[in-house]
Amino acid sequence: MAARRLLSILPWAACSVLTMTLAAQSTGVTTGDLKGLVRDGGGKAVANARVTLTDDLTGLSRAVDADGNGAFAFRLLTPGTYSLTVESAGFSTKKINGIGVRLASTQDVNVSMQAVEASATVEILGQTSVVDPTRTQVSNTIDTNQIQNLPINRRDFTSFSLTTPLVAQDAGPTSQGGAASGSGLSFVGQNSRSNNIMVDGLDNNDVSVGSTRTTFSQDAIQEFVVVANGFSAEYGRAAGGALNIVTKSGGNDFSGDAFYFYRSGKWDAKRPLSDGESGPFTQRQFGATVSGPIIKDKLFYLVSVERYDTDDYTVSDFDPAVVAAMQSAAGYTLHPGVKTWNENYTTGLIKLDWYASAASHWTFRYNAAKESNGSQLPWGNGFGSMGTLDYTSGGSRDITDQAFSLANLWTPSGTFVNDFRILGSKRDHDLESLDPNLGPSITLAGIATLGTQRFLPQVRTEKDYEVFDAATWFEGKHTLKLGADLMRTNLAGSLPLQFGGVYRFQAFGPFTSALQTLMAPNPYGGQGLPAAFIQGFGKDSLDLSSGYYSAFLQDNWQITDRFSLNIGLRYDKEVLPTFHDTTDYDALAAGGPQQLASWSVYALPGSTGATVVPGGPYYAKDLFNHSLDWSSSRVSPRLSFNWQATDITRLYGGFGTFSGRTQLGPFGAVYLENGTDMQTIVQILQADPSDPTAPWKTWANFNGNTNRRYQSNPGGIKSLLLPGHSEMPETKQANLGLEIAPLSNLKFTFDAVYAKGEHFLMVRDVNALIPNPAFGAPGQPPTLRPDSRYSSIIRYDDSGESKYRAATVGMQWQLRDTVAINASYTYSKTEDNYTDWVTDVEPMNTFDPKVDMGPSNQDQRNRFLINAVFSSKNWQNAFFKNWTLSFIGRFASGRPYTELTGVDNDYGIVGGRTWGNGDGGAPASDRPVGVGRNSLTLPSNSNMDMRLDRKFGMGKKGGFEVMLDVFNLFNHYNETAIQNVLNGTTPYGTAQATSQDHNRQIQLGVRFSW
Repeated sequence: MAARRLLSILPWAACSVLTMTLAAQSTGVTTGDLKGLVRDGGGKAVANARVTLTDDLTGLSRAVDADGNGAFAFRLLTPGTYSLTVESAGFSTKKINGIGVRLASTQDVNVSMQAVEASATVEILGQTSVVDPTRTQVSNTIDTNQIQNLPINRRDFTSFSLTTPLVAQDAGPTSQGGAASGSGLSFVGQNSRSNNIMVDGLDNNDVSVGSTRTTFSQDAIQEFVVVANGFSAEYGRAAGGALNIVTKSGGNDFSGDAFYFYRSGKWDAKRPLSDGESGPFTQRQFGATVSGPIIKDKLFYLVSVERYDTDDYTVSDFDPAVVAAMQSAAGYTLHPGVKTWNENYTTGLIKLDWYASAASHWTFRYNAAKESNGSQLPWGNGFGSMGTLDYTSGGSRDITDQAFSLANLWTPSGTFVNDFRILGSKRDHDLESLDPNLGPSITLAGIATLGTQRFLPQVRTEKDYEVFDAATWFEGKHTLKLGADLMRTNLAGSLPLQFGGVYRFQAFGPFTSALQTLMAPNPYGGQGLPAAFIQGFGKDSLDLSSGYYSAFLQDNWQITDRFSLNIGLRYDKEVLPTFHDTTDYDALAAGGPQQLASWSVYALPGSTGATVVPGGPYYAKDLFNHSLDWSSSRVSPRLSFNWQATDITRLYGGFGTFSGRTQLGPFGAVYLENGTDMQTIVQILQADPSDPTAPWKTWANFNGNTNRRYQSNPGGIKSLLLPGHSEMPETKQANLGLEIAPLSNLKFTFDAVYAKGEHFLMVRDVNALIPNPAFGAPGQPPTLRPDSRYSSIIRYDDSGESKYRAATVGMQWQLRDTVAINASYTYSKTEDNYTDWVTDVEPMNTFDPKVDMGPSNQDQRNRFLINAVFSSKNWQNAFFKNWTLSFIGRFASGRPYTELTGVDNDYGIVGGRTWGNGDGGAPASDRPVGVGRNSLTLPSNSNMDMRLDRKFGMGKKGGFEVMLDVFNLFNHYNETAIQNVLNGTTPYGTAQATSQDHNRQIQLGVRFSW
């Protein structure tokens, strides 16, 4: 039977190939296409048949005549459900209902006409195909069925991206939140700041840090497409991947729904690493969506609101010895135990659709959000080299987000379409310290961190303006698209970098506790020897604007019935403000007797325990030069192909260059901290304890102030942020894929992907302490700085690089309203020489970042994903009818991590003293001898989320629904962080989990629909 069924559909598969001769793919980022063939019972073409397509939501119709080969096409359709009617003299009228058109996909519908009385009408139910015969990129569409039925924690619809191959959870330094958290999604191994998140084809990014802006209820979403490796020239501003969300619209019928979800901590399993300590937890999430006509067949509305509110807690497990030491040695009070906090947001969306004519469709959208998070900058257990974070080191965040958009889709003829969109948005972002005294930040490497986080408070307002227009012409075998995308961003706010003061502690020698440093006596009668003290002064406000201007040209060329090429060219230009040319920049560039022309790094003669990677020579003219203009432009070619090798087998692939954006957050920091507008004083306190002129005293009253910081700039050696060469980040990507589709609702895919990233922003101290070539001569210290006039010179440049290779096998099977299964396995390898632009993750050898090339934080070698929806809505038994079971499963390799010594011991120990490169200004990044970056791996992880749903009918369209969600069904503990500082409380040579993924969580929900 199976073989007979397969043979029966092969002729229609062959017909599907022929429909591609009508036109190449024309789908935009917010639309889909529908194409097909009209045949008689013998398979001959029915020429000039009248084909009418009706939108089930609005009742609006389009009509075309099939050509001489019986082919027809409807282009740039709004995703949704349609009915198709075919009429021709001598044949019965054929009507196909329930045809699904998916976002950024092409739906093939082939019609077989019957030669009977013309008055007869034959109606059948259509089937949405999972096969897109024009797709050349690696992408996945998340449809309404998945959005409505899959279990997603917090209803965060961007998490649906994690159900697709080549997209993984971000594992960077800000993945747990923070002052500069990214989007949380890593596409093709790139960091989470490299993506472009869009709503209705328009920008929805926080350009300051590369994160996602607050959005709206998932009930307002029609579909969205995840492009992990894309080749359309229309996509831009992304060196990683793109996520495009299309919102729902209202129709001729008044409809809506209301929902309520509730979670209680009493229902959940014990939290990992809680040691029996717990606090109150409740989560409430509720909202409603309504839609309908304002003017029937003309003007429609949709309104959606949602509220999320969580009361949660955090546990800080400090060693009692640490608590006592901080109180006695420094007069600081730590806050061990449980502390509660709240997170909430409210979102709303209003959308109007106006069909001014059959050729013109206008859309207006306004969405707003207000959110508050009492633990945006988290504290507690599980922060690796920073140890346990005290409550005072955390931060709270308040955000107000607003966006307006207007779009028009104009189709004046069957050969021309114009797509126009504009956007205006504003985001107010306020990040405040939880330290009521705003005291200095203090870090004991691997032990504890407390006090005001060094980048707080941060208050900023971002305004974005975007204009997009694309014109599409259909001419024979060519579909030509020409467009422009213009964006302007203004950022205003304050960034008081380290104005509160920062103390860093490290150990005296290898693998000894930083706690010993805190308690060690010093000759001034007190305790404690900070490794460094840092404080900023001067101007902390900024107001700057940037532009990102793009133009693209694309031709979809159907060369033969079975082979097509997509040829594209994109031009991107990023315009950034010019940095101020300061006297410090000029002094560094000019050099002088206090600056070495070149130097090398090596272990000090006679030393032990050195961790440095020897290297050099390094040249001042290369590392101390500066670039005042980071504006750049690039022409990016895109080329892909599609070959229908057999009726059920398709080969596709391509390559292209993709450009991202420069985040304005780090740009603004460099713009300010230039030694003139903002001055940062760094005092390295590794002086000989017997030296009465040492630049430190008892740190409990350091600088003679009870708040342990200066009240005004004392002068002295400065630290600078130096703008090196930088241009837009770039990836060169290639893919090759094979698709086998024995049925229209079943396909198997095989994809190979390669991505090479360059010009990613990296930070490093290029004036770090180096071994003194004259050491041993009278009066010569063991180490010195290449330029002795300055302390740390933190260079920001684009020396970050990455490599990604992956192979993916996937399966997709869908039966209308009953079964939908998506599964994939991915083997990948990700390497890079950078982690992020946050200054806590400098490379070990700051002069030569290439030696840090190795496994990336995003590296996850094996990943198996499966999600499924099973429905009994068509069953006859009253009890078993209308149940839905769905789940999301993830099974993956562990992520890599790096062992750290916790000691700045690059150059070894001489005479009992430890000598390093001076990176005591940040959590110690030195690795043990012979240990490579990210050379160790966390255990593998797995997770299964499940939903059980029962619907009860209430009239023709209304209903009542009860849902049970279980997240982490099997309560598997997945380790996400390791205490990796070997001089901390963990014994050397052992590893102890400090952070794990969430415990099993249970959620109940109800929904009313009408």
